[in-house]
Amino acid sequence: MGYRLTIRRSRVFALIDPEQFHDFFLRWIEYLTAQLDIKLIHIDGKTARGSYDRQSKLKA
Repeated sequence: MGYRLTIRRSRVFALIDPEQFHDFFLRWIEYLTAQLDIKLIHIDGKTARGSYDRQSKLKA
Protein backbone atom coordinates (compact mmCIF):
# COMPACT_ATOMS: atom_id res chain seq x y z
CA MET A 1 0.00 0.00 0.00
CA GLY A 2 2.86 2.42 0.74
CA TYR A 3 4.17 2.52 -2.81
CA ARG A 4 0.74 3.12 -4.36
CA LEU A 5 0.03 5.87 -1.86
CA THR A 6 3.34 7.54 -2.72
CA ILE A 7 2.55 7.44 -6.44
CA ARG A 8 -0.96 8.80 -5.83
CA ARG A 9 0.39 11.59 -3.61
CA SER A 10 3.01 12.47 -6.24
CA ARG A 11 0.34 12.75 -8.93
CA VAL A 12 -1.78 15.05 -6.76
CA PHE A 13 1.16 17.31 -5.92
CA ALA A 14 2.14 17.46 -9.60
CA LEU A 15 -1.29 18.97 -10.36
CA ILE A 16 -0.85 21.83 -7.88
CA ASP A 17 0.23 25.14 -9.36
CA PRO A 18 2.96 26.47 -7.02
CA GLU A 19 2.02 30.14 -7.45
CA GLN A 20 -1.67 29.50 -6.81
CA PHE A 21 -0.83 27.37 -3.78
CA HIS A 22 1.45 30.12 -2.44
CA ASP A 23 -1.26 32.77 -2.85
CA PHE A 24 -3.92 30.56 -1.27
CA PHE A 25 -1.65 29.57 1.61
CA LEU A 26 -0.80 33.19 2.43
CA ARG A 27 -4.48 34.19 2.36
CA TRP A 28 -5.34 31.24 4.61
CA ILE A 29 -2.62 32.19 7.12
CA GLU A 30 -3.79 35.82 7.10
CA TYR A 31 -7.35 34.63 7.76
CA LEU A 32 -6.25 32.36 10.61
CA THR A 33 -4.15 35.02 12.31
CA ALA A 34 -7.05 37.49 12.11
CA GLN A 35 -9.66 34.99 13.36
CA LEU A 36 -7.50 33.70 16.21
CA ASP A 37 -6.04 37.13 17.03
CA ILE A 38 -2.49 35.82 16.93
CA LYS A 39 0.67 37.16 15.35
CA LEU A 40 2.55 33.93 14.66
CA ILE A 41 1.77 30.46 13.37
CA HIS A 42 4.60 27.95 13.71
CA ILE A 43 4.80 25.71 10.68
CA ASP A 44 7.55 23.16 11.02
CA GLY A 45 5.63 19.91 11.07
CA LYS A 46 7.03 18.71 14.39
CA THR A 47 3.79 19.24 16.26
CA ALA A 48 1.74 17.80 13.42
CA ARG A 49 3.89 14.66 13.41
CA GLY A 50 3.86 14.32 17.19
CA SER A 51 7.59 14.92 17.53
CA TYR A 52 8.89 15.09 21.07
CA ASP A 53 11.75 14.01 23.28
CA ARG A 54 10.54 10.58 24.34
CA GLN A 55 12.95 10.30 27.24
CA SER A 56 12.05 13.60 28.96
CA LYS A 57 8.51 13.76 27.51
CA LEU A 58 9.13 17.31 26.23
CA LYS A 59 7.40 18.49 23.08
CA ALA A 60 9.53 19.68 20.17
